[in-house]
Amino acid sequence: MVKTALIRIEEFLASQTALSRRDILKAVQNGEVSINGHVITSLVKRLSPTNDVVHLSGERIQYHVPYVIYKFHKPKGVISTMEDPAGRRCLGDFMNRVPHSMAPIGRLDRDTEGLILFTNDGELAHHLAHPRFHVPKLYRVTLDQPITEDLIQRLQSGVFLEDGPVLVNEYEVVSHQTLDITISEGRNRIIRRLFSCLGFEVKRLKRLSIGPIKLGNMGTGEWVKVTQTELKQLDRLLGELAAD
Repeated sequence: MVKTALIRIEEFLASQTALSRRDILKAVQNGEVSINGHVITSLVKRLSPTNDVVHLSGERIQYHVPYVIYKFHKPKGVISTMEDPAGRRCLGDFMNRVPHSMAPIGRLDRDTEGLILFTNDGELAHHLAHPRFHVPKLYRVTLDQPITEDLIQRLQSGVFLEDGPVLVNEYEVVSHQTLDITISEGRNRIIRRLFSCLGFEVKRLKRLSIGPIKLGNMGTGEWVKVTQTELKQLDRLLGELAAD
């Protein structure tokens, strides 16, 4: 059973029925809503979606877990696991800030900051993580040396690592030591290994986007729910990638 936090009756009915906020208010005012057999009179009354029984106009409202997807700005120095036996800061330390039980999609290494997506939708998580879909991811890379023309040419040509080739989809030079690159692979520490192979050390690495979902101006450690517009853009992208 998924553990859920207490939520307001207004939030419960909005997610489980087609009623508008105004209709929900009217139903409560008319005594048409009950929790565990007790008529409620306030929209802010809280309940456990999985444990409490809600009736609306005499009909039980069966709870269905709403699928959600959040974006999180992972700070540098945080382990991309929900728990860490060594007591280091990990993703699980931040979960008390969101009202849903979710799991991360993919990972970022400890020294990398930026966008990680969380969801309770297993099918969506599978599609985003599966190599078949090649979802593009944008990173900002700061190097220990100035960017050279030779580096750019080699990025354009593709680089072979010990576990296979790496292709850079797009790139843009931001400053003399910083560039944005887009890749569609998720192999372990692939960007750091890519530039190491080319004679550079990555001094700072930040993921800016996953497909159409962007980190934007989110603060470090901040959570933001993905909008319906972003979800539609993501669904469209996954459909196009599946058809390729």
